[in-house]
Amino acid sequence: MKNSYLAESSMIGSLLILLILLLNPFDLWMPTSLHMLLIALLSAAFLAFSNLLWREEAHDEREEWHRFFAGRLGYFFGTMILVIGIVVESLAHSLDTWLIIALAGMLVGKVIGRIYAGLYH
Repeated sequence: MKNSYLAESSMIGSLLILLILLLNPFDLWMPTSLHMLLIALLSAAFLAFSNLLWREEAHDEREEWHRFFAGRLGYFFGTMILVIGIVVESLAHSLDTWLIIALAGMLVGKVIGRIYAGLYH
């Protein structure tokens, strides 16, 4: 269990670092080759993180509840941030279509997951 937390925490840390580097907050670089490398690293890190989450298994009811709670909390924060982004960009009259697509994808995924769980579990 400890190794799982360590692996998950290090994966999340590397994803956050790559996302911050992609934002280029200090205008440290302009070259597109470095930007493309960061995108490739971000994609690889996300695939590794997804694999880690997909293989995760709970051994008892307590661990199962912790997984469900963490998933629910992550879903809530993701949708909350997207809704805030939609509101802020709508007020600035520059709404990005990807915010709408991301929120719709999360909502549709949630509904499909609930239907699947109800039918097969």
